[in-house]
Amino acid sequence: MAYFSIQNSRLARPQTQTVMRVMCGIAVFIFTISMTAAQSPFEERHAGNNHHERKTASQRVNVVQNLLGIKIEGNVSIPRSTIMPYIKSHPQRPANPAQVKKDISALYGTGWFSSVRSTYRMKEKGPLLVFQVVESPIVKKVEYRGNKKIKDKHLAANTGLKRGSAFNIHSNKDAVSRLEKFYHEKGFFFAKVKLIKGDRNDDREVIFRINEGPKVRVTKIKFTGNKFFRDSVLKLKMKTKTAILWKFSGLYNPETIPEDIVALKEYYHSLGFFDVRIKQKVSFTKGKGYVTIEYKIKEGIRYKLRKVEYIGNNIFSSKQLSEESKLRAGDYFDTRKMTKDVAAIKDRYGKLGRLFATVQATPRFLETPGQADLELRINEDKVYIIRKIDVNIRGDQTHTKRSVALNAGTISPGDLADPKEIMRSKARIEGLQIFERGGEKGVQIHINRVEKSAQKKPVFRGQNKSFPRSYPRRKTAPPVRRKLRKVSPRYRTQRTTRRRSVFRGQSEELANPFEKKQNSYRAPANPFRENNSFRENNRVSTRTAPSIQRRLRTSSRTTPRSSSQTIPYHSAVGSEAVPQPYQTIQQQSHTDDLGLSHPVNPLFETSPQGDLYGDTVRQEYPNLVDIIVEPTEARTGRLMFGVGVNSDAGVVGSIVLDERNFDLFRPPRTIGDLLDGNAWRGAGQRFRIEAVPGSQLSRYMVNWSDPYVFDTNYSLGLSGFFFSRFYDDWTEQRLGGRISIGRQFTPFFSLNASLRLEQVEVSNPRVPTPPELAASVGEAFLSTIKLNATYDQRDSSFLPSEGYILRAGYEQAFGDFSYPRFNAKANTYWTVRSRHDGAGKHIVSLGGEIAWTGDDTPIFENYFAGGFSTFRGFDFRGIGPDTGGVKTGGKFMALGSVEYRFPLMANEMFHGVVFSDFGTVENDVALDNFRVTVGAGVRIMVPAMGPVPLAFDFAVPLTSLSSDERRLFSFYMGFTK
Repeated sequence: MAYFSIQNSRLARPQTQTVMRVMCGIAVFIFTISMTAAQSPFEERHAGNNHHERKTASQRVNVVQNLLGIKIEGNVSIPRSTIMPYIKSHPQRPANPAQVKKDISALYGTGWFSSVRSTYRMKEKGPLLVFQVVESPIVKKVEYRGNKKIKDKHLAANTGLKRGSAFNIHSNKDAVSRLEKFYHEKGFFFAKVKLIKGDRNDDREVIFRINEGPKVRVTKIKFTGNKFFRDSVLKLKMKTKTAILWKFSGLYNPETIPEDIVALKEYYHSLGFFDVRIKQKVSFTKGKGYVTIEYKIKEGIRYKLRKVEYIGNNIFSSKQLSEESKLRAGDYFDTRKMTKDVAAIKDRYGKLGRLFATVQATPRFLETPGQADLELRINEDKVYIIRKIDVNIRGDQTHTKRSVALNAGTISPGDLADPKEIMRSKARIEGLQIFERGGEKGVQIHINRVEKSAQKKPVFRGQNKSFPRSYPRRKTAPPVRRKLRKVSPRYRTQRTTRRRSVFRGQSEELANPFEKKQNSYRAPANPFRENNSFRENNRVSTRTAPSIQRRLRTSSRTTPRSSSQTIPYHSAVGSEAVPQPYQTIQQQSHTDDLGLSHPVNPLFETSPQGDLYGDTVRQEYPNLVDIIVEPTEARTGRLMFGVGVNSDAGVVGSIVLDERNFDLFRPPRTIGDLLDGNAWRGAGQRFRIEAVPGSQLSRYMVNWSDPYVFDTNYSLGLSGFFFSRFYDDWTEQRLGGRISIGRQFTPFFSLNASLRLEQVEVSNPRVPTPPELAASVGEAFLSTIKLNATYDQRDSSFLPSEGYILRAGYEQAFGDFSYPRFNAKANTYWTVRSRHDGAGKHIVSLGGEIAWTGDDTPIFENYFAGGFSTFRGFDFRGIGPDTGGVKTGGKFMALGSVEYRFPLMANEMFHGVVFSDFGTVENDVALDNFRVTVGAGVRIMVPAMGPVPLAFDFAVPLTSLSSDERRLFSFYMGFTK
């Protein structure tokens, strides 16, 4: 109405206008008075109540008044001195409502009070702040009765009850169940706990009565009805373990039995026993201290495949896909083989750049018992090309260069996006031992699909901006794949703590090959697991995309979300790409993001009707992805102490200082660099200082190496050493250094060239001294140049089971001695037998070595054989040319060995070996004095002592010479911490 009256004031009469002005003035005066009254002083307030009582003027406190004091009311058993430290409001300071609220929260947090309220009382000298509290019951005593095997302090830590804590009946009753669970976890399955005091409101003491009972251990696990698998194999799949000597380990936990049954069923399902049924029976001894668990198994029929069907494959025919198939029609169903087949199919498509191709394997059960069809449904997807690769090292204060991770990868911008190569790059980055491995902190790979709108359009000088994103190509052009220049995958970058740089090959104007080199790496097999209702679900789903990242992760970056789309890649979501500066395309060039040059019509835009300069068709823009690598820095420095003993070198100790992320060119600039650990670190180089003192052998060495020197594929190594060895016939000392340069040409083939400079001293020769030894007594300078080639196709560097390795080298000495030297060595491995699940491998290995050196070779460079590492059955350096009882070594050596290795236990901790070593060492190229030994031994795997097993071998010679020194037993033991 007021608004209407004002707008229409021109129509009113003068008297009416005067009345309205008076009324408006009165209204403004009343409003001012009411607002003044609303601004009341600090009123008395009660925390915890929803209503506010009306206060009188005498009760109001001005916020600027200082508090007269603080008073506690309602406390009976808790003294004021105990309460006051939790109150931060102070007398003689102005009242602060926010601080009073914090004080109330602090008092509630003690657990001593069930109610806390605050109020102000006006006194003559000022306001008094009063906290009115209602005490909660307090525990005066906590007692555990009957516990003999577990101490009170462990029980108290489990219940959380202690003298002076708040008394709560529900907490006391809950403590009973917690104590029983705690006892059960410790193996006291029959333990019972009763609350005899503390369950009433007037109680102030909490007392538990405990009947511990015996500690129950599993002494035996039996299986009945299992015909296909041995008991020892089935036990490997279970969490429940038997006790050792009835006193150690093997605690009984009934909660693990259902989990064991599920694991056993999954194991049977993986090999085609889809109808398996398993029940358990638990039997206790009379004293209930020991238990026997029996699993009754009905294996049922093992299913065979009637046919294997491929669906959705257009690029490859079903015949092509089945050529290397491990699982064929008529075979028994085997998850391990099926997984390998799925991985092989995925690899085929991956090599074509079909990054997101999927293969889903589904067994279809038939009405005929024991028969099923295997359906492999393929989604071929599209071809993707890597646009750029970025590295973001996670951490607050990182010091590692981004080029360290980039150099280790096998992929480059412009390559086809092969998931196998992406996974291999991830494994190589983890293999640097610079970044964390596995888990959330492990190396994460994010793959971002670049949207069409984010792909930069070509820019032409003087051309219309609306030029269509299409690339003309003549219909008559031959279907020849373009060969373009290769962008090197090595990058020179700055540290992550500095300004981010633009790397070579990382901008959006990429010039990279359309072709991808073919590699034959074995894809990791994905485990096949299914629930108990496998047959009923009637479906097996296998995801074959590499497990690059298991957690969904996001990353805040500067690139707008509209520019790139994050693609889930086997439960992975990649972060968005970091934008790179655009480059200006000069003159009339027409190139796309991959540097592909196409003919351009400078006058007319392309159209479906063609143009004046040629008959063209549209070419689809390539599908691009960005790859973001996110590693987390790990601890790279180690100080290790070790001890070892073997039959060749006696007892040796080991002290090693090792840094795997060294930077030779980053000395400390400030004290902070040393304290923060930034000095001498960050370039991925390796620095190692090693001291190995021993009873017969001592070695001291300093070594520096860079696997990607100057961000190239070349490696560089520098080392200096001192070596001392007490041989039976003389004492030898070497002081020198070595420079080596290497190159990894392929994942399997590498070359290495080295220069060796040594000062050698031979002393304490045996008397009488043969001429060969006398000629070398004293000091000599040895210098050689050596070239080594290695081709390694083994599946593992430790304990390989498949593949082979070939090594050959040529060395030329100059200086005090001048002679050529040649050696070649080969080892191959076969798995001749294994369990149905692929474990328990029986491995046959065959190895041979041949070496020759020139006539001017000094005695300390001759070839010797014998001992654990070269020729078992003989003593260290126990065979070869002999002059007057002194082993002088030979100019020619030919050695060989064949070994059969097999597991002695289902868990493969113990292996047995049967072997034969053969060969000879001669002064000339000949096999006149050929020796042969046969023997057997044991290998013991101890994870805490490193990847190399303990070895104990017995060997006897079948053919030998009278001058040979025999040894029946040889061994190796080592430990590093």
